Amino acid sequence: MELAAKTDNKYLSLMTAASCQRFYDEMREEYEGVSIDLMKHFDINDLQRSARTFDEAMEKYRLLYDENNVQVKKYRTIEEFEEDYLA
Repeated sequence: MELAAKTDNKYLSLMTAASCQRFYDEMREEYEGVSIDLMKHFDINDLQRSARTFDEAMEKYRLLYDENNVQVKKYRTIEEFEEDYLA
């Protein structure tokens, strides 16, 4: 979302938000937890605001990890993620 906002890439922003919303919806169906409606606050004409909203939603979701003592992993690059994921 940050990259989409920085480059004013509306398509990337919309696809990222929609994909994330689908993830939230699937998790809500499978597990009890926080209901997050990211698309309700998505604004194609204000990608900076949409990126902030995205970050706020991710933080809300991260709290579920904290409540269940699950470590959140962070990766600087896709290659770093792939290396860990495939290990």
